Amino acid sequence: TCPVAQAVDETAGWETYKNDKYGIQLKYPTSWKVVNQDSDTIIVEISDNANLTGIASNPPSNFFLVRTIGDLDLGKLEDGVLKIDSGWTNSYANIPWRVIYKQDKNINIVMGSLNLDTQQTEEKILSTFKFIK
Repeated sequence: TCPVAQAVDETAGWETYKNDKYGIQLKYPTSWKVVNQDSDTIIVEISDNANLTGIASNPPSNFFLVRTIGDLDLGKLEDGVLKIDSGWTNSYANIPWRVIYKQDKNINIVMGSLNLDTQQTEEKILSTFKFIK
């Protein structure tokens, strides 16, 4: 018989962030830090820049942000319909961003990345995101 290759979990040694109030959980690299949480509309913001104080105050930086849709930018509407996944686009200070809306849970996920390697890391973070309620 042929040996079966075991899938490697690239996120096995990562930190876990859990928020019971919003019922979410995600994993992130140990070199990244939670830089903002439970403030106004931000549920959690994780960055590889521990000195970051918020995406609006210190770009450019790599970040992964989960927030409530209460501050929804109406510019994201297309013909009155919310675009669910923007894909990677240049949208703020020429930083590639990707915005994903989870309307049924009233949150959105915003990822900002300065390079392709970080985009891949953020895609892995996204793959660990789940609702726990």
